[in-house]
Amino acid sequence: MSLPQGLARSFPYQKAAKPVNNGIVTNSPSSNHEVYEPYLEEVREINKIGCTADSRNEDEENAKEEEGDAEAEWLKRIGLGSIVTQIESSMAIDPSVLSSETMTLTARQFEAVKARVNTLTATMRRKMEQSTRKDVREVFGSVPLSPQHSTLCMVKPEPGFLDPVGGLPLPDSDANDQQMYQNGANHEDEDVQLAVGSPPLSPSRGPKPDSVVLPNFSVAKDSLGITRIGDLSSADMDRIRCIALIELTATFDYHNILVRVPRVPKLRSLKETGVFGVPMESLLERDQLRMPNGRHLVCPLFVDEMCTFLENHGLKFEGILRVPGNAHRVKATIEEIELTFCQGQFSWDDRKPTDVSSILKHFLRQLPIPLLTRQYLPSFDAINSVKDIKEQVRVLNLLVLLLPDVHQAVLKRLLQFFEMVSQSDANKMDLSNVAMVMAPNLFFALSKASSKLSLDDVCQAARSSHLTKLLIKYHNLLWTIPGEMVNQVRYLYEAEMGAKKAKNIKEVKKMLGRRSKSNPVIVREDSCNIIRVRAPLFMRVSMAVGLSENITAGDIVTKFQKKSSLNEDAIRRRTSQNLTGFIVPTTPDELDSPHETQEKVDEQFLHEVGGNIGERCLHPETQLMAVHRANPTAHWVIKPRNCPDLS
Repeated sequence: MSLPQGLARSFPYQKAAKPVNNGIVTNSPSSNHEVYEPYLEEVREINKIGCTADSRNEDEENAKEEEGDAEAEWLKRIGLGSIVTQIESSMAIDPSVLSSETMTLTARQFEAVKARVNTLTATMRRKMEQSTRKDVREVFGSVPLSPQHSTLCMVKPEPGFLDPVGGLPLPDSDANDQQMYQNGANHEDEDVQLAVGSPPLSPSRGPKPDSVVLPNFSVAKDSLGITRIGDLSSADMDRIRCIALIELTATFDYHNILVRVPRVPKLRSLKETGVFGVPMESLLERDQLRMPNGRHLVCPLFVDEMCTFLENHGLKFEGILRVPGNAHRVKATIEEIELTFCQGQFSWDDRKPTDVSSILKHFLRQLPIPLLTRQYLPSFDAINSVKDIKEQVRVLNLLVLLLPDVHQAVLKRLLQFFEMVSQSDANKMDLSNVAMVMAPNLFFALSKASSKLSLDDVCQAARSSHLTKLLIKYHNLLWTIPGEMVNQVRYLYEAEMGAKKAKNIKEVKKMLGRRSKSNPVIVREDSCNIIRVRAPLFMRVSMAVGLSENITAGDIVTKFQKKSSLNEDAIRRRTSQNLTGFIVPTTPDELDSPHETQEKVDEQFLHEVGGNIGERCLHPETQLMAVHRANPTAHWVIKPRNCPDLS
């Protein structure tokens, strides 16, 4: 009923170098306010331009959230809507139902679910009692209350509605996690693995924000392969988001951090034309419709083209993100973009880098749905209450996993660009400089700009700048899906398959009974460590491959490419049907174009399909024998990344 005791509870990061300083940002700002002057200048520039889309489009007349709504919404978002329905109808929850619904969760994740179920149950019972209790004034009339009387009659929630839950066995792994975590921290020359749900080291206020030196981390090797955002099917990513939300909530609970998720306000209207003030989902859908093979685009072209222009023409420009563009030129360019970009008639030639950087920041501020979303901005800010850098990175990873697909893609593209800016000596903008300037555009900007920063303003600048630094420095790690979460997805599939088998047990017995004893036993290829690999886009569409302990996914792709070549007729046929994730290139320019977003023809990957996973693109260094043991019923297909089923 719980995760196997032997399951590695590791977050796939390891320390690549001995840390120089493990200081943590606190709410105590540095006494040197000049450190945050770039932040203040950026806020002044924002206020000079005017309000953002957030303040113009939000509906101020949203209904007030009722008690229990947050818990009910949270349970629905993690896929436990049936439990909410049962609580609302019967004011209780069957422990066996909760046990079956949470059997794949870790102990800490289960505690987070149980706490919300308890709160919702207590709230519904209290509401029911208040609605059925007869008011004394209806019997005796209105009676003046003395100062000692209270006008509220609160019913205390009954403790332990689900404690314990049907004897549900859950591993108590906190002690092991603590030991593993501390061992890694005490031996700096060893690899340090960040555990999912692991407690931090003893909290320490550490040095002030401007003196924090961030340690280096790298992705730890995993025999089942590193899984990144974009490697899983959309259905599997939906499950990952549910698990990430539970883990995020459990982590905040453990650290005693209260995060009130705001109710997402309704927008009065959504702009549908132009570029600025249009939801990123709409921009992406428009690009996918007007571009050849555009269905495989993941980032709106406008964002990608701006970043590409600045990478080509702005990295050597001093203060490229700090120096504002000419106000008149920026305004004229924005109007031109609104009229011509969607028709493919806008050109970036002869634009000033500072103008384009100002347009990029204006685009972010005008988004009707913020890049980091209203729903998760409070959670991002709460990361500063976590006292350990490794734990902060782990929580950031969970939040990145929770973002919608297009928000993930745009954030990734921006962070890649910001990293390039911070690594160039010519523009005189280091990591702290870039973070300070971009923080007001990614997080809540100061409401007012004055000649001097107040204490609260400095705290806000320190918190948002620190988070932006973490995003930029660790962006390659943040787009990694923890191996334990992938394993939890596998357990979900196996649990569903087990339930289906239990329901059809009679049919299975009948089928086995009809099998003739004279029929020969069929030996499956996978029982002999031989798998059948399909490659629909090659001349040889199928091949049996023998597995060994050291063979990798990349080895199998290379072996296939040596024994067979790509079938250009099959590629053209499927491309005309818009089934592949790439276009057949005919000239070198098509291969090297910076705007080309499709996979090149020769970029083939082995995919794990079916069994206890939906679909997963395997990293070339993945040990295939380990994956075969974890998912013996999977099918194996060679195709481009993000390419649909080619069967």
